[in-house]
Amino acid sequence: MIRTQPIQLRVELKVDSWQHILYLVHPVEVQMGEAQRKGWLIDLATVGNVQKDWEGLKEQVRLLHEASQKLFFQQILIPNK
Repeated sequence: MIRTQPIQLRVELKVDSWQHILYLVHPVEVQMGEAQRKGWLIDLATVGNVQKDWEGLKEQVRLLHEASQKLFFQQILIPNK
């Protein structure tokens, strides 16, 4: 029964110094030009402490992006076994 029902799920995960907020929605439909697609919406936000200087902020954004990619590609998009 649950596999046939729409789902909206919000999960907050603390990993190291990062707070990840993951939002999953199914089913969704999106119009891209002439094409219409159906599937999942996956929204991932990653939050960390903000540096006050531009050079520190630049490095923080790089690290934040790296942390988001690591969570997404190594923990979320994993093949079924």
